[in-house]
Order: sequence, then structure tokens, then C-alpha cells
Amino acid sequence: MKSHEPTKERLLVEIAERMRVEEQLRAANRTLRTINRCNEALVRATEELELAEAICRILVEDGGMRMAWVGYRDVNAAWRRFAHAGFDDGYLDGIELASAKAHTAHGPTAVAIRTGEPYSTDDIATDPRFRRWRDEALRRGYGSSLALPLKSDWVAFGALTLYADRPHAFDEHTRSHFTELANDLAYGVITIRTRADRARVEAELRRIEAYLEEGQRLTHTGSWAWNVARRENVYWSPENYRIFGLAPAKDTKSFETVLQRILPEDRANFIQIVDAAIREKRDFEVEWRFSLPDGSLRYHHSVGHPVVDEDGEVVEFVGTLVDVTEQHLARTALERENAKRRRAEDELRRSEAFLAEGQRISRTGSWAWNVTTGEVSWSAEHFRIFGLDPNVTTPSYSVFADRIHPEDRAAFEDILQRAVRDGSDFECDFRIVTPDRVTKYVHSLGHIAANGPEFIGTVMDVTERRLGEEALRTALADLERASRLSTMGQLTASIAHEVNQPLAAIITNADACLLWLEADQPNIDEAREAATRIVRNGLRAADIIKSVRALTRKSTPEMVPLDINDVIREVIVLMGAEFRRHAVRIETSLASNLGSVLGDRVQLQQVVLNLMMNGIEAMADPMNGQRQLQIRSANGESGSVLVAVADSGPGLDPAGADRLFEAFFTTKPEGMGMGLSICRSIVDAHGGRLWASPNLPHGAVFQFTLPAPA
Repeated sequence: MKSHEPTKERLLVEIAERMRVEEQLRAANRTLRTINRCNEALVRATEELELAEAICRILVEDGGMRMAWVGYRDVNAAWRRFAHAGFDDGYLDGIELASAKAHTAHGPTAVAIRTGEPYSTDDIATDPRFRRWRDEALRRGYGSSLALPLKSDWVAFGALTLYADRPHAFDEHTRSHFTELANDLAYGVITIRTRADRARVEAELRRIEAYLEEGQRLTHTGSWAWNVARRENVYWSPENYRIFGLAPAKDTKSFETVLQRILPEDRANFIQIVDAAIREKRDFEVEWRFSLPDGSLRYHHSVGHPVVDEDGEVVEFVGTLVDVTEQHLARTALERENAKRRRAEDELRRSEAFLAEGQRISRTGSWAWNVTTGEVSWSAEHFRIFGLDPNVTTPSYSVFADRIHPEDRAAFEDILQRAVRDGSDFECDFRIVTPDRVTKYVHSLGHIAANGPEFIGTVMDVTERRLGEEALRTALADLERASRLSTMGQLTASIAHEVNQPLAAIITNADACLLWLEADQPNIDEAREAATRIVRNGLRAADIIKSVRALTRKSTPEMVPLDINDVIREVIVLMGAEFRRHAVRIETSLASNLGSVLGDRVQLQQVVLNLMMNGIEAMADPMNGQRQLQIRSANGESGSVLVAVADSGPGLDPAGADRLFEAFFTTKPEGMGMGLSICRSIVDAHGGRLWASPNLPHGAVFQFTLPAPA
């Protein structure tokens, strides 16, 4: 019995060894199957995440790992989980992965990455290095772990970490196989990254090439390469073909074929420049014209750069070709436009000089005023008119308004504000006072611009004209008075007769009054009647003398409302004796419903007097027959008053009718030619109109109108 016990023990040992070997064999087979499937995943994978997740899944499903994961180092030197499989239950979320450079990081993954060597924990339950994570690991059934670095160029960029469900799961052979797997995984990751980088680079290159081609198309710029020895075009970009109007073909490689398309007058210069660049081994730049197959002419600009070999000899030229036809045409058009603009600018400067000189001669300044911004601009003549220095004074409305005469400022501002409010043009006359206290009369026009609240206008110095007009008015008044005196001289006898009549009546009535009073029985009633006649004839004489004095007095015009019929009657009274002396029958037709007119009584009396005297003189010929003078008044258009003086003389001479109212024109041997001219100036000054026309069947009629008071 005892002899069989060693045999039994040896048998048990053999059985146990066989089981151990079989278990190792099964583990090895499993590891090999796992490695094999991982290799298949490495071959099939096209994406990095896809590969990492497949490896982790295979290690769990086929390799029997409790959990497997891949971690990468990120840009902040921290570590992040990239892929994992198996039972995790938040374990990875709770692990703090320190930087591979951190000396305090003792976890398996951190150590493997930091050292670049595998890190194995045979028994998590007893290994003191795993103390920090032990409880969480044991709670999830982790018995041992193996961290394998993933390296590229001997530098770890990540790690593959495995967790088994039992201690001592990773023996030497297993670690060797998994280390090889980790290396294959790292190679696969790098390969996928390289492939992805190459794809990105190729895509970027294609994109850049597309951009380049599109940019060349948009800018009409082609690129080329030319072999010097073979004198052959070795490369043309697509745009180069388009520029030459050719389709890609073998004959375009012939430099001579393309050379013949250059215009003969440009070809020799092109060849000379290229040959000099080859000889001197330098860049060249040339412009030339090229005839397309359709006969159109294009302008080209080419730049070439030499490529030399190791002996320093030029073997190729590379360069660009730009179709500059549009630029050439644009440049030509621009040169023409510039020449045209220069001519226009010269003409503008000449016009501005003429305008400035014209403004200086006419004493007319120009201005512009923006109502919104207050911006004001003045011409040089405007400054001169206002006596201001353009180098010292900045134009503004306040500077302008300060120069206006205080008596005219309110009226000007009222006109201006009304124009601003209504958006309308304005025109006004006012006085200004220059800094040296000189008063000037100016006339200003303002026009509202079409593009906004801005006025542009002129200001004219009319001081000399105003003074001349005043002198002319004074001279005209003197001439009118002289004319009146001359007329009164002609009427002296008639006036004397008209005055003598009431004076004789006064004397006769005075004698009668004395007789009635000196009688034994004074007749008071008769004496009173005689005294009344004395008063009436005295007043009549006084009216005649008053009218004569008014006509001969030198006074300024006084515009007042008056009845034109009264003016006519007063003149008729003065002319009574003249009518009788020349045997002129006077007829009046004075409208009773006339409105009043605004005028100077003396000047209007002179007009009526001159027209009556003109009519009398026109009928002076003894052969004229009956002499009849008609004076009419009537209402005219728009409330005006019409006065007509018609005679029965020979009428108007057609040859001189157009000059009838000219100064110093007369048809009378003894006439001065001023009467009718003065009449017209007086009527014009009153805002009326004077004209002459035939008085059918014979004679002439002179008519004038006067407007109603505003």
C-alpha cells in the first residue's frame, strides 16, 4: 500500500501540471486569437477612434479583459480618455490623470507614459502602488492591470491600459504579446493619422490648386515653364491655354509655334530680351501683342525667372503670363480721360479766372449757405465788396449779418427767413457798412438748391449805379421842372388872362359893393352878394396861382392817393386861354366811378399838360380844319386807370412812330424832343404805361395807364 503512495502523488502532480499547461495553452490561444483579431482590426480600420474602440472591444470580448481603455495626452499636457470597453461603472471618470512630466503621478497609465515602458500591477489588492485607487478597482472586480505605452518616434503619446478580473493575469508571454499589440496599435494610429494628414494635405493642395486656377482665370494670369536646351514649353497652366486661345495639345509645347503668333513688330524685341536673360542668367520682363485665331489682338505681359543647375547653367525659365488687354485699353482710355480732364481743369481754371475777373469788373460776388450745417462760402469779390480779408475772416452768416446796415437788417432777415421757410428764391436790396465805415448799396439774389436746404446766390455792389440813378433822377427832375417852366412860359399869356379875369371881376364887384354901401340907403343884400363874388373870384385866382406855383416849384415827388379826374380838370383850367387862343374845342369824357391812383400830383399834371400842349401843337396848321381835343378817363384792366388825349391833327408819321418817345427826337423845328420822353419816364416811374396810336379817321391819341394802389 505504501509503495503506491508516491505513484499517486506523482500522478496528481502530473495532472495538476497538465491542467496548468492546458490553462496556459488556452490563455495563449486566447491571446493569439485576440492578437489576430486586433491585427484584422488594424488592417480594416480607416478612422482612429474606430480602431481604438475596436481594439478595446476585442480585448474585452476575446481577450477576457475586465476593462480596456486608450488614453491620449491632450494639448494642455493633461490626459483624456479616447476609447474604452468593458466594465467601467464610472471608474475612469474618477481617475485623475496627471501630466506625464509630473513626478507625483504614480498611476499605471501615467508611469507607462512617463517612462515609455510597460507598467504591470500583478495584484491590485496587495500592490502598495495602487493604494490610491485600490478600493474603487476592487469594487469593480479588477484583479491586475497592465499599462502599455503608445509611442511614436520613441515618445509616448498615449497608453493602452488593461484590467483583468484576477491577480497575476499578465505573465511574461502575455505582456510580450500585448506589448507587441500596443506597438501595432501605435503604428496603426500613426498610419491613420499620416493617411488623414496626407488626405488633408492633398485636399488642401487640390483646393489651393483650384484657387490658383480660379485666381489665374479671374486675373487672366497663366503660369509656364520653358526648357532652354530643348526650347520647349514643359508646362502650361490651363489659363495659359485660355490666354493663347488654344486647347491643350502637343504642338503648344513648341516654343517656335507660339513665337510665330507674336506680332512681327514685337517678336524681335521678345527674342532679344529672352536671349539676354539666358545669357546673363537673370529675370526678364516683356510686353508684347499676340494675335488670336479669331483675328483679335491681345496685349500680354510676361515675367520669367531662371532655374539653374548645379553648374550654374540656366536649364529652365519659370514664369507668369498676364493678359493685360483690358488694362492696356483701360490705361489708354485713362490717358485719354486724364488728357481730357487736364483740358477740362485748364478750361475750368480759365473759366474761374474769367469768372473772378468778371465778378471783379461787375462787382458781383457769389456765395453759398447751407441752412442745416451753417456752412458758408464766399468768392473773392464777395470779400472785397464787404471790405473783409479772406486770410483773416472766416465766412459765416453772423459775419454777413453784422455788415448789414442796422436800418435794413430786420427787413433782410424777414425776407431770408421767409425764403428758408417756404424753400423759395429771394431777391432784395439793402445797405452794408464795411469795417472802415463806408456805406454801400448791394443787390442780392438767392436760389434754393435742388439737392437740399442750401442757398446759392450773388451779391452785387450797386453803389455807383444807385448814386448814378439818384443823380439821374435829380437831373430828370430838373429837366422835368425846366420842361414845366418852358411850358409855363408858353402859357404866360394864357395864365395872365386867366388871372386877369378873376382880378377884373374882383375890382368890378368891389366897386359895386362900395356903391351899394355908400348909397343913402345902403343895400346890404346887394353889397353882400358883391362881396361873395369877390371872394369866389379871389379863390379862383388863388387856385390858378397855386397850380402855377406847384408846376414851377422844385420839390421831391410825393406819392399820395389822388383822383386823376381832379388832375385833368386842374390842367384844363390852366389851359383855358390857350385853348381859346388856338381855337381848340375841348371835349371831356371823365368817368365818374374811377378809383384813386397812387402818384405825385405835380408830375401827373405835367404829363397831362404836355400831352395837351402836344395835341394843340399838332393841330397848329391853319389848313387843318376844325381843331378838336378830346380828354377821356376810364377804368382799365386789373383796377388800373386809363387816360387818353386825342387830337384831330395830321396823325403820326409812320417813319418816326417807333422813336416817338426817344429823348431829343422831335418832328418840330423848334422842339427839343424831351416832352414825350419825360412823360414816358414819369408814367414808368408810376408803374404805368404810355403809348401812342392813330386816332381814326385822322389825328393821334396818346394814352397812359396808372395802376391802382397796392
